[in-house]
Amino acid sequence: MRHLYRLGLGFALCAAGSSMSGKSAPEELYRGAELHELCLLDGDENAPEDGLSIDQVHLDIRLSIDPKSRTVRGKVTIQYLDKGADSIRLDAVGIEILTLRQEGQAMDFRHKGGQLAFKNACRGQSGTKSLWIEFQARPRKGLYFRGWDRDFEFPELWSQGQGLEHRHWLPHQDDQRDKLSWKLSVGFPRALNLIERGFQFSSNGRRTQFEQTDEETLWGFEQELPQPSYLIALALGRFEDRGRWAEFSTQDLSLAAEPFAPDWGEAPSAHRLLAYLRWLETEIGSPYPWGPEFREVVVDNFKHGAMENTSSVIVGSSNLHSESRPHPVRTLAEIEVHELAHHWFGNSVTCAGGSDFWIHEGFATHFQWRSKTRFEGAWSEALARRNSRMALERQSSKTPFSVRDEKAGTLAFYDRGAWVVGMLESHLGDSLFRSTLAEWLDSNRYKVVDTKGFEEFLSQNSRVDLKPFFEYWVEGRSLPEWTIRSEGQEWAIRRSEPGCEQIIDVWVCEPNSAWRRERLSIPAASGLIRIPWKYCIPDPNGRLLAKLKLENWDWSAWNRELTQGDWSALAKWMGEEVLARSIERSGGAPGRDFDRWATSLSAAEQAPAVVLSLFLERPDLREDMARSVLKLGAGEWLPLRLAECPEWSEMEWTEALIAGAGDHHVAGIRSSALAAVHRGAGDPKRRSDRISKGVERALRSEDAPERVEAAFIAALNREPEGLPVLLEAARADGDFALRAEALRALKALEVWDISTATSSLQDVFDPNPRIASTARIYWSGIPESARESAMDLARKSTESWTAEQRKAFGEFSKLSL
Repeated sequence: MRHLYRLGLGFALCAAGSSMSGKSAPEELYRGAELHELCLLDGDENAPEDGLSIDQVHLDIRLSIDPKSRTVRGKVTIQYLDKGADSIRLDAVGIEILTLRQEGQAMDFRHKGGQLAFKNACRGQSGTKSLWIEFQARPRKGLYFRGWDRDFEFPELWSQGQGLEHRHWLPHQDDQRDKLSWKLSVGFPRALNLIERGFQFSSNGRRTQFEQTDEETLWGFEQELPQPSYLIALALGRFEDRGRWAEFSTQDLSLAAEPFAPDWGEAPSAHRLLAYLRWLETEIGSPYPWGPEFREVVVDNFKHGAMENTSSVIVGSSNLHSESRPHPVRTLAEIEVHELAHHWFGNSVTCAGGSDFWIHEGFATHFQWRSKTRFEGAWSEALARRNSRMALERQSSKTPFSVRDEKAGTLAFYDRGAWVVGMLESHLGDSLFRSTLAEWLDSNRYKVVDTKGFEEFLSQNSRVDLKPFFEYWVEGRSLPEWTIRSEGQEWAIRRSEPGCEQIIDVWVCEPNSAWRRERLSIPAASGLIRIPWKYCIPDPNGRLLAKLKLENWDWSAWNRELTQGDWSALAKWMGEEVLARSIERSGGAPGRDFDRWATSLSAAEQAPAVVLSLFLERPDLREDMARSVLKLGAGEWLPLRLAECPEWSEMEWTEALIAGAGDHHVAGIRSSALAAVHRGAGDPKRRSDRISKGVERALRSEDAPERVEAAFIAALNREPEGLPVLLEAARADGDFALRAEALRALKALEVWDISTATSSLQDVFDPNPRIASTARIYWSGIPESARESAMDLARKSTESWTAEQRKAFGEFSKLSL
């Protein structure tokens, strides 16, 4: 999962729920029992050590959902094995429990603080037992309803379980250590005419049922293999109509071929997804552990970016992108690989606790980065690692953290975790790492794992003592620095602190021979080591988390002896991403001859990775390199990459750059040029004409972010074409990232639109925090001229709000209700 919500293990989060009427549920609820009869619930002498009162085996779930009223009525049968506890505790936040039976017997229960508890009438009995619960809820989390009460053209319903959210609509033991199977039947009101309107429903595993009666439209699914309940998935929408639905069998070999380039990175495609899955099977070394049915849907305003629900992945629409403007943070391809990798790491082998969560996210992010080399190009992975390293260094300079530090959040589990996995692969070597990892996955399939057991298994089965590695890199918090000084055929290694013996990759080359990869053992402390090769580069793939600096690197000798002064040939020979990384580590200054080559069109065409690296590291060369890049034809990846970099838009824009970028085929480069002209760059006599022509063209662009940026400039210049574009982008059913940009622009312009204000007001307390923050952007900048109408609208529209909501609204909007 791309966005982390902290795990809770073995306990329930206390939260005030909502009843069907919308009023606050009572803090404590008793059914047919006195307090003294339930005294054992507060202190269970026979409670299991792991805090799980039962071992759930299977859930049989029957739901009736009305999206318009956001209500859920349901029945769930929980089959379980008894663990000898005096009382049974389940999680149920904001859920009204109508009936509870244990083995057919009606039970008295207590419902307090989001926890449902009752005496265990079957304590100590063997065999599978059952609980039967009838309930209803109007969930504030776990199930999300978008646009059903506002007549959106494409309303949606989707679930999100990770983060302890399924307990808001399904009473059960909501704990990732408790692995189970389930059967799910979901009915929706027949009056919605879902099938006639083109709606589809997705859930996990095998589709078992579809029927329509006079009362409801019903879908059924079954997931037969054990996994955590947070992976239960529900998604309803007109996905096919928007090109956001992929459904296929993972056993269909005809889909496994690698797709053509034009198909890459577009909306979900079974062809592309299965190519990723087959690649992962090869890289991981273990077969896909689930059934053949697989679905992926893309939904709007998804809370977590994407979620790895087993065989039913949900992806947020903000991850879709056009060919002219890749996603600025991560591509759809790497996101899909990340979620697929979770089917091994997280879904099949599941962590025991939050401090082990790096196993889930570290491996998923590791294969996500590796996929960039396979499907996008080697320098794409290098750039992702560069950005990650910068984020880690910034955070570590304030508060050092390990991969097991739960307070450090995503940077610990995702980024640092991925670095540790990559270093572990280098330490063991590709072949041994893959075979040992596959053995661990296969022997722990559908089980719960932890870091200690992982270390012990790898050490025993690889016959390599990994305890020092785990103590330093897994438990440790530092980001060390290594300085490597070349002294003939010796390296003088200076480490900022003692660590563990480290095996790293080096690329070596003898004169007149090809490059090859070797492995080299670096001692745990500073010292000299013998290098049996004349020319070599440490850590060419950038897997080492330690910050490397090279000293006394004789670039003139390298260039003269290896390629007779031809840097293009050297880049081709070494691999341009390796050359770029080596130059970066050496300080980025091999000499004037190199600088002249790096700023030429030849370098942009033949070694774009080197040019990109230098563009980021050498501000003094940026203008000359940019001029060369702008001469590249359509289809080259270097302009696309540069358009993503903050350094591109922030550099000094000269007249020559503006002239070349204004008509470029990449939307991001055009937008940067237009913004630069608007800021005052370029010839003052030409500015007005350029702005006018640039805005006119951009408003017709197929690239939505370019249109929004141009619309803002047009509105600032009082041109009538700009405002309608901003208002359209600010629609409540639009993509939240684009909507946020439009709302910021409207706020800056002090434009108060009643339709935008109304839709934004309905979202200021949406359970999705990113939707809520987007809506609050607009309401936090109410112009003085509109305060009276804003107050009237707020008073009429917020009658059902709680006192706390009214107070919070007043704090950020400056409107006291």
